[in-house]
Amino acid sequence: MRSATRPLLLAQASTSETPSAGRLQVGDTADSKSALPTKASPVAESVTQELRIEDKFALGTANIRWQAEKGDVLPLLFEPTVLTRLNYPTNSLELGRAPAGSRAAQQLRATKKGTFNINLHYELPVTRKDAESSVALPVPYGLVNRLDLTVVNLDVDVLSPQAISIQRDTAGTNTVATLILSPVNDARIAWKPRSRDVRREKAVFYAEVYQLYVPAAGVIEGAHYVSLRPAQGELSELILDVPTGSTITDVIDPDRPATAEAAQKGAATSLVSLWRFDPDTRKLRVTLNPPQSRPFTLLVRSQVAYWPAPFEHSVGLLSVESAAAQIGLLASPPARGPA
Repeated sequence: MRSATRPLLLAQASTSETPSAGRLQVGDTADSKSALPTKASPVAESVTQELRIEDKFALGTANIRWQAEKGDVLPLLFEPTVLTRLNYPTNSLELGRAPAGSRAAQQLRATKKGTFNINLHYELPVTRKDAESSVALPVPYGLVNRLDLTVVNLDVDVLSPQAISIQRDTAGTNTVATLILSPVNDARIAWKPRSRDVRREKAVFYAEVYQLYVPAAGVIEGAHYVSLRPAQGELSELILDVPTGSTITDVIDPDRPATAEAAQKGAATSLVSLWRFDPDTRKLRVTLNPPQSRPFTLLVRSQVAYWPAPFEHSVGLLSVESAAAQIGLLASPPARGPA
């Protein structure tokens, strides 16, 4: 009669003490033990990575916190990433080759139950397409995933379709960013030259003012054609200095209609949202909507009262406040002799 008891395979444990932590250097070979198919292992509790981009290569460090049962396995890096250093508790984890068909070349197997801290260093090439560069993170995801990115000597925008949040900043000539990532493998991290944001730039602009004065009955009518060329940033408000004796009667956008009827016909509305003239400070404030970052023009109309009519009368000129530089021309009709 056959016994129902199956034979047991036993192995003698080594009597030598195993160090608490091991270190794998470049050129070290993995454990020669062949990996057997294993059950699905739990995901790491957290994966925190630091990635430094230097020209065509990315240098990474990953700190993994893994809670495992005996026999669980943890893939280390997806190919073709190069593992350059590995620190792990050798008295609790065993380094071996990953099963055939696995994306990872090596894996760690838990020889006892516990929570383990694993540190690894790796290198991988940067992929470039047009103006954008990117890498796919080679470390298997955890429940919590964080990446601290440094792009050396470049001012770039950082992008990631898998990012929950991105906080970008600069440190000297480097771009630094902190990303919180979704729990997915192959999270793509991309960067490209930073696009210009004129809203954050200090406004720098140049002005040309062409002024025409025409005498009329009891007043001198003034037309001031103000041409503005922003060189940096954008203008949302313009301040002009008005000469003594002048009163502002209107400020319009000569290229766009100022009336509602004209706007209803399909024409673009005036960029002049509001204007205010303070006769005490002699300041004319013009509010622009939307703010302007391209060249534009304004037409300012003024009047200078004179009565009784003299044979001559002096008038001042409008000027633009805070302009980096300004030039202008003055014109008036020729004086008429007595009839």
